[in-house]
Amino acid sequence: MAWRIEEAVVHGEIDNTVPGRTTGRVWLTGREEPLILSLDGDCWRDLAGTRLQFENPAPQASADAESLDVDQSGIAGDMTASRKCRVPTVGEEEIHELYQGDREIPFEWKNTLYLEWFSEINGRVVIEAASYILTISPHEWEMDEDEEDAQKLANLNAMRDFMAQVIRRRDPEGPEPDVSAELDEFAWEERLKESDRLTDAYQEVLEKYMEDSDSEQKEAFVMGWDGLLDALAEREESG
Repeated sequence: MAWRIEEAVVHGEIDNTVPGRTTGRVWLTGREEPLILSLDGDCWRDLAGTRLQFENPAPQASADAESLDVDQSGIAGDMTASRKCRVPTVGEEEIHELYQGDREIPFEWKNTLYLEWFSEINGRVVIEAASYILTISPHEWEMDEDEEDAQKLANLNAMRDFMAQVIRRRDPEGPEPDVSAELDEFAWEERLKESDRLTDAYQEVLEKYMEDSDSEQKEAFVMGWDGLLDALAEREESG
């Protein structure tokens, strides 16, 4: 699943001044050498053509951060400093008390930094933070709306490909299992593992897209639920 490293970030930089290429360095707590990003693809329009510098005012150690490979070559995912996110207006202790008392947690909408990429070695890596200090350079080239839509579609396909690897469904072209026969212990274990992977994958997809206006379509697409995607399209057409 995703490596979430925002707590461990000390500071970093993202450079998308060359169209089609996104590079960067990210320094993490407990590590002398930064992560080196070398990614195919562009950021969203707000960061495309710019150099972004970011700093975490309160970095903390993280097990995920210690395990990542220095080489973060791969594909750019969604990268923006304007992702809308609900941010709690109370501290962690009060959040816990409200949750335990089944009371509503107050929040406000904020633009957050969201940096996602798909590493050839580690898979999906995400930095998501609302409290970082950001410095963005002037644009050296401008991305238009059509180009941004194309990049977002490429990002959806990258997420779909990654989820397909995570879930690792049985080959639909292979022989159908004999459901009438008693499954051996190995077969049951494999089915349970597939079910667990599917549950974990869907939870990750929900966390990413739940605030989007077209969340149902995106969730169905990246999960590979093409039948549901067709049903949603028919529902929209019928009004």
